Amino acid sequence: MQHIWLLSDLDGTLLPSDKQIPAEVLADIQRFTEQGGHFTIATGRTLDSARVYWEQLRIQCPMILYNGAMIYDPIQERILYQNPLCKAAKEMTAAVLQAFPQAGSEILCAEGTYVIQNTIYEQEHIAICNVTPHYCTLETMPEIPWMKVLFAVAPADMPKLQAFIQAQNWTGVDFLQSSESFYEMLPKDVSKGSALLVYRELLHLHETETLIAVGDYQNDSTMLQYADYGVAPANAQPEVKAVADYVLQHTCDQKAISELLLWIQSKF
Repeated sequence: MQHIWLLSDLDGTLLPSDKQIPAEVLADIQRFTEQGGHFTIATGRTLDSARVYWEQLRIQCPMILYNGAMIYDPIQERILYQNPLCKAAKEMTAAVLQAFPQAGSEILCAEGTYVIQNTIYEQEHIAICNVTPHYCTLETMPEIPWMKVLFAVAPADMPKLQAFIQAQNWTGVDFLQSSESFYEMLPKDVSKGSALLVYRELLHLHETETLIAVGDYQNDSTMLQYADYGVAPANAQPEVKAVADYVLQHTCDQKAISELLLWIQSKF
């Protein structure tokens, strides 16, 4: 398995609904790495919210965080690559919150999570990430690089939020939906897929190495497309399944990653 690199999304892929990695899946991943395979994560989560999982998984390889805006080495404890948002992101965030005062919002940085508008949907995201945020306003936000901005709205408001943002024709940033309630602002042309290309170069992973990526949501699509093999769990969105090379029979709640590891064993 020495030439196999498996990059897995967390929420909706590796993590079941209760956000706890099943013991069987942990054992299967450990067996894969003991056989020489390389396992890591590619997630929209921050350093803080991903830490409990990479420590539990004993990850030895660099990870993709912030939906591709950062590559972090947990062994050396240092950032290998980061691509923060442009300074205009502050004005864009203010415009969105003025148009949608009901929206929650947070700014995600290497130094932590900064909640600038707190709502029940924002609290839901903080609970999922299991982090202790800093509370501030846009005016009191520290002068540090922003990796991404998250807007949290009721699912019924999501189409209106997307339509408003698309009508602005903003440049220098991209937006993507990461759940039915969460919409994210990222640096232009940054995605898990773009980070995967950087990852391959940083680690000098050439044609002899096989990169397999697995994910379930829109923010995983480019990663699946740019990997040597893109895989989707059974619970993935239809558009994600459409770009996958292989669709698993099991969902994240049915230990999809264990099924994937068996597939890797049989194929390679």
